[in-house]
Amino acid sequence: MDGEINGDLIGLAKQIIIKGRVNGDVRAGAAEKIEIQGEITGQTSLSAAKIDITETAHLNKDLYFFATSLNVGDARIDRDLSGWAQQISFSGTVGRQAHWRELEGKNNFLTVFPSAKIGGDLAYNFTNGVSLSEKALIGGKTEQLAKPEPEKKSAGEKFIAFLWPLLIAIFSSFLVGLVLIYFTPALIAATDRGGKNFWPTFAHGLLVFFACPMIALILILMIIGWPLGLMLGAAWLAAMFCGRVLVALAAGRWLGKKIPWLKRRDGGPNRVTREMAAGVIVAQILFHLPYLGWAFSLAAIWLGLGIIWEKIKPQNQSEKPA
Repeated sequence: MDGEINGDLIGLAKQIIIKGRVNGDVRAGAAEKIEIQGEITGQTSLSAAKIDITETAHLNKDLYFFATSLNVGDARIDRDLSGWAQQISFSGTVGRQAHWRELEGKNNFLTVFPSAKIGGDLAYNFTNGVSLSEKALIGGKTEQLAKPEPEKKSAGEKFIAFLWPLLIAIFSSFLVGLVLIYFTPALIAATDRGGKNFWPTFAHGLLVFFACPMIALILILMIIGWPLGLMLGAAWLAAMFCGRVLVALAAGRWLGKKIPWLKRRDGGPNRVTREMAAGVIVAQILFHLPYLGWAFSLAAIWLGLGIIWEKIKPQNQSEKPA
């Protein structure tokens, strides 16, 4: 940007260079670089991989930054300079306070050159690569802040943090399962097929998992097909959740053959409900395991989508039951 802007400047781009004067606030974000060469009369908030404030820059108020690298040359910032970065090089002038916080990363450093002038306090929490010139003029105190230690949880707090979302998942899945049992008995009956033809059912579910969102996106981009695309996307999301419940029911039916309490011969919805409850509990525990839970959950989604697809897909006349 070259010239003069009377008002605020808000921008998002790959690179932003401000050479002129902005009579207002600047709020800018860039994927690669932001360079300030001119004058900004208002507040300045910048976020980028690299931020350069050159020697010709003059910021009349505060500068807030979030960057991988911040380089402030012999520029003038009339008020505060605050923000987060991995690397900071400073040789300019700040009228009031400078508060700099370190982002986690490699090759971090903080360098304050002899020409630097800070009117108030300098506070930072960098621990490695810190170089503060003794010739730099700092009007207030210089303080190295301690980094906050991660909060340590007791064994009981960790157990509650694991148990609470698990209980929510169990009861929400059980509720969905009840709806499926009483309103879609044909779909419930299809859970047996998933066990007898595991790999074909799993492959069908894998195909549906990837094909549905792609088809929905194509329909939305066609403009006239956006209502159908949104409905297909919503159905896909609902089918993934219901599919996991169906897989839990299939697991419960397998457990029903092994556990006497589940093998009671009262039949009907009561037995299916017990099997579903047992399967949901076991499945959700597997889904919430550290490190492996996501894999069990994803496999259940694929298998569940396959069960649903094999039930609703069009059948040839020869495939229809007599």
